[in-house]
Amino acid sequence: MPVSPNGGIERAQGSALPGSNAPLLTRCRCGRLWNLMMERGQSGNPGCVRCSCEAELVSWSGTIIFNAVPAETD
Repeated sequence: MPVSPNGGIERAQGSALPGSNAPLLTRCRCGRLWNLMMERGQSGNPGCVRCSCEAELVSWSGTIIFNAVPAETD
């Protein structure tokens, strides 16, 4: 799966459309890989997802929110 060397988000497989629940893969600055899932949320509820090292992986301020789980590294 492609991962941005700069810690950005890359689509894990195929071409996920915004608003879909297809996984996105990101690498934290500490090196840990995370699968991010987009979901619809209530508008006006900003938030963020942080790595276990406390670095911010992704933030939002609209109706799309994210959840993250560690990626398998087999």
